[in-house]
Amino acid sequence: MNLPGFKKDPAQLTTYLEIMEHSLRKQDLFIRDIIDFSRNKRTFLNTQEVDLTKLIDDSVEQHRFMDSAKGIDIWKDIRAKKLTADELRIKLVVNNLLSNAIKYSDPEKENRMITIRTKQNNGSFLLQVEDNGLGIKKEDQQHIFEMFFMTKTSNKGTGLGLHITQETVQKLNGKISVDSQPGIGTTFSIVLPNQHAISSI
Repeated sequence: MNLPGFKKDPAQLTTYLEIMEHSLRKQDLFIRDIIDFSRNKRTFLNTQEVDLTKLIDDSVEQHRFMDSAKGIDIWKDIRAKKLTADELRIKLVVNNLLSNAIKYSDPEKENRMITIRTKQNNGSFLLQVEDNGLGIKKEDQQHIFEMFFMTKTSNKGTGLGLHITQETVQKLNGKISVDSQPGIGTTFSIVLPNQHAISSI
C-alpha cells in the first residue's frame, strides 16, 4: 500500500493506523452484536445448572483488557452461586452489561468502580451490575433498549447491546430495569422467576 508522505511524517502514519484500528474495532463489535442478535432469535433455551461464580469470574477476566478498563475496580458480591437457566444467554447478559459499564465509566473520577451482584430476592433471582460512571439522562432511559438507539455519549457502541440484552432477558422470562443518574452512575437489574434461583448463600 502506497501512502504518500507517511515516510516523511511517521506521526501522520501513526494517526492513520489508529483511525483504522478504531474503525476495525467498531466493525468487529457490530458483527459480534449481529451474531448475538441472530443467535438469540434462533436458538432454543438450553436449561442447565449454571456456575455463576465461574461465569462472572470469566467475564471479568475477559474484559480486563478493554482500553477503558484500566484503573476500574470490579467487585463481585455473589450471594446466589448457582442458577438453573440457559448458560449462553446468562453469559451474554453479564458480558453486555459489564462491557457497557466499562465503556461508559467516568474518566474524570479518581475511583471508578463496578459491582456485580447476584442474590435471591423475595423468591426471585436478582442480577445487578452497578457502576459509578457517566450515567444516563432521564429522557434517554426510556429509549436505551430500542434497537440502534444511541445517546451523545454512546458512540462507543453499536446501539444493539442493550436491545439484545433485553430480548435475552425476555427469552428467560425475566425483566430488566435501569436506575441511573447523570454524573453519579447506573444500575441495571435483572429479575428472573423464582424457579431459576436454586442456590444461594
